[in-house]
Amino acid sequence: MSHQRSPPPTSPALATGPTLYEVCAPEICESDTASERSCSRNVSVRNKRRHGDDDIKELKGLISSLTSKEERADDKKTIQKLEEKIEFLERKNRSTSLEIRNIPICLQDDKKFESKEDASLIVKTLAKAVEVDIQDCDIKDIYRIQTNREGSKPIIVELNSVLKKDKIVLGVKNYNRKKPNEDKLNTRHLNIPGPVKPVYISEALTPNAQKLFYAARQFARENGYMYCWTSHGSVFLRKAEGEPQTRIESAINLKLLAKK
Repeated sequence: MSHQRSPPPTSPALATGPTLYEVCAPEICESDTASERSCSRNVSVRNKRRHGDDDIKELKGLISSLTSKEERADDKKTIQKLEEKIEFLERKNRSTSLEIRNIPICLQDDKKFESKEDASLIVKTLAKAVEVDIQDCDIKDIYRIQTNREGSKPIIVELNSVLKKDKIVLGVKNYNRKKPNEDKLNTRHLNIPGPVKPVYISEALTPNAQKLFYAARQFARENGYMYCWTSHGSVFLRKAEGEPQTRIESAINLKLLAKK
């Protein structure tokens, strides 16, 4: 036996008396009204909570942002200290080293490659020209380095003492001071064949010191400073003979000098 579904209460065939819906409708309406009021209150509460959560999130975000800034500031200080330590160690490692520029590769006895002995001979000949005694035992290491500049690769010579390095630097300065421009230290004095080229010698500087030295020399040319030099890895400027020297520790020092 099959069951048929009863028609909805609005069907005329069953509309002889009040339906269950009609009897319960007032209560349902009242219940709906109360439910609406309750829902409204719940929505209001949820909205307040949501706004409160948003405020909390905003405050937490602000605190987090402040913390991050403080951490970044601390990290920046830490990084700066580490960079200063690295710079100090690099300068210490280069404290006995010299850089000799503009010297072509000299091959002895038809060799295909320049040996350390060949480069050492150049250094000893240079030292002899400026009246400084250098023996093989004074040279700890010697090699050429790659650069972006065109021409021959510079020679780096590591000596066994700072005193010996300073003697060579001072010897070259005294030698060039006594000579006219055309006869300052050059490849001819080192018995190097070919066109005569000036020879430049300086302390072996760290990359940061090299950049600062370059900026200081440019500043000296633009602002009428007569002297710009390095000593033990530091950069110095002097306006004129007899005036005090100024140690340049950073580009900020150059900006301050420019304002004077």
